Amino acid sequence: MRNLARLRAALLLASVLCASCDKSASKGNDQAPGPAPSAASTPAPAASAAVPEGKTTAAPVETAAPAEAPSGLAGTWEGRYEAKRGAVEMPPKVTDKTRAADDGKTATGAGTISLTVEASGDVKGKNEGALGAAVLSGKTEGDDVRCTFFPDDPLAKNAMFGIFSGKRDGDRIVGKIRVAGPDASLVREADVELRKK
Repeated sequence: MRNLARLRAALLLASVLCASCDKSASKGNDQAPGPAPSAASTPAPAASAAVPEGKTTAAPVETAAPAEAPSGLAGTWEGRYEAKRGAVEMPPKVTDKTRAADDGKTATGAGTISLTVEASGDVKGKNEGALGAAVLSGKTEGDDVRCTFFPDDPLAKNAMFGIFSGKRDGDRIVGKIRVAGPDASLVREADVELRKK
């Protein structure tokens, strides 16, 4: 129930932000139009300036070439991990009773992760095991691979949300999963070594 309330609050905030964006974008268009120029004061276009029907005089817009994954990174990568209780740094003299109550038994243990790197640099993947069923989505930047980690069922009691970050090192991707539960009382992490399938 608490998770559902959070999702509703996030959707409400997004709709408010979108509404304010629409208002600010339309502010410059609220001015009354000026008087239309008279036919007498508007010079007729020269015959040489006429544009054939279906043609345009606008200069072509140059688009940047899409980023591509570095050679050898594209493909499917798989690996196993052991999830453990994650470390959370607190300010000096601050006691975190919520995390102190975490016995480290929930959402720990073995799991598997699979990532597919497209030639475009887009990354998609899935997770199974101790951290729950989840999808991963992200991009490459050079040899770096960064993804969000999002549970298949975000309303599940122990759903985990977080990130995967890794870097290609020769014939493997060495990375780390870092996730937390819906109320951040459970924090988990795992070192991962992925090999190309």
